[in-house]
Amino acid sequence: MRVEPPPVRRHRTVDQRLLLRMPKLVPTLTRALRSLPLRSRLRSAVTKRLVREGSAAYNRRDWDVYLAAYHPEVENDVHHVAGIEGVRHGHAGWRHYWQGWFEAWDESYIEPFEVVDFADDRLLVLGRVRCRAEGTGIELEEHMATLLTYRAGLIARHEEWFDHAAGLRAAGLDPRPYERGRASSPAP
Repeated sequence: MRVEPPPVRRHRTVDQRLLLRMPKLVPTLTRALRSLPLRSRLRSAVTKRLVREGSAAYNRRDWDVYLAAYHPEVENDVHHVAGIEGVRHGHAGWRHYWQGWFEAWDESYIEPFEVVDFADDRLLVLGRVRCRAEGTGIELEEHMATLLTYRAGLIARHEEWFDHAAGLRAAGLDPRPYERGRASSPAP
């Protein structure tokens, strides 16, 4: 599924404010969504919207909204950042990771452009990350693959690579069609 770039929002949407006030709605709604047939238009549309809005929350550093989709004991496994790669657990682990990440990068934006939905409660998001270190002026732009696994209606495992092929292989997919451009993605 192709995904439009995340909107640039300075504030939370009404539905995000509601879900933060009623956190038990998140897993209930997610379980209902994930129970729809894989080819359901509603499942596809809502999944794409959730990916876009989650990316928008990351881009504005709204960690409460971003973490609302994550299980309190989430396992966050980052495979691409020397010094801060590895597995972290729970929301505190996420916040610790972001602390290290944003010490290096003053600006960091993610842009998903493709989502692969699996019937077994996994979601693969392909996109890119753009970063800039203000002090040195160094800029980074990389492809990014994120494999999400749901449990009890929340994301229980988050794996991330700066390599689409690695993410595709981890999800059990052949990366060759993506490399040949048949399933094209925007250049970084």
